[in-house]
Amino acid sequence: ELEHPGGIDATGGAGTWACRGIFRGHGARLWDANLIPLSESSALGVATACEDSIVRLFALDGTLLRELRGHQTRGVRCVVVHPKAVRFDKAPACSAHRVLVSGGEDGAVKVWPL
Repeated sequence: ELEHPGGIDATGGAGTWACRGIFRGHGARLWDANLIPLSESSALGVATACEDSIVRLFALDGTLLRELRGHQTRGVRCVVVHPKAVRFDKAPACSAHRVLVSGGEDGAVKVWPL
């Protein structure tokens, strides 16, 4: 769910820095959020790392697109997306994907094809 607080001005000025939306729906504290490319076009989204051990991908309109579950019980602390496509296999039929990398308190670094 995305709230539109009406362009609240965070600086007290004439709309220079305005909040354009608030993402809701996380099960616990949020540790990291990054703007990410959603497609080869210019579509952008947000990836979040949460204490509930779930990485979430949102469209900028607030729509939850995916939940990436794989970290064990202790939270995800950081997320980042590599800007270029990566191949996981040397086979010619294997397609390349952009990847999201997440780091969790379970000691794991997970690589997720997008």
